[in-house]
Amino acid sequence: MGAYITQADIENSYGIANVCKWSNVDGTTTTVNLARIATAIAVAENHVENRFRGGKYAIPFVALSFPLYVVKDWCAKLAGIWLYEHRGLWDANDEGNLLEDMRKRVENEMDKYLAGEAQFDAQLATAGSPSAPVALR
Repeated sequence: MGAYITQADIENSYGIANVCKWSNVDGTTTTVNLARIATAIAVAENHVENRFRGGKYAIPFVALSFPLYVVKDWCAKLAGIWLYEHRGLWDANDEGNLLEDMRKRVENEMDKYLAGEAQFDAQLATAGSPSAPVALR
């Protein structure tokens, strides 16, 4: 479906039943809404790419030695949150707050990668260019 994740990745984060329920806004069907899943994936992947655009890594991300599991995890979590928030319901429980906390954790983790506190093995924006300041004589 997407460049980094599929429906199964979202289901692995939230469960099949939740993804099915969250993808249906009318509440009358029991099958997953594939169009909404595709939209959630596109929105999540775009958000992650935009956070890193103009930075150290080439966009779209290209793994060098192993899959970019952290990018996959971020996208899956954000796609699930998008599905939940855009289903047209308001909940009087803590589930929404739990997902907001998850969003904050994802954003904070991305901040660490953007600040250079963590890194993944992906193609750099400009291959062969230094990734740290260089003193010129």
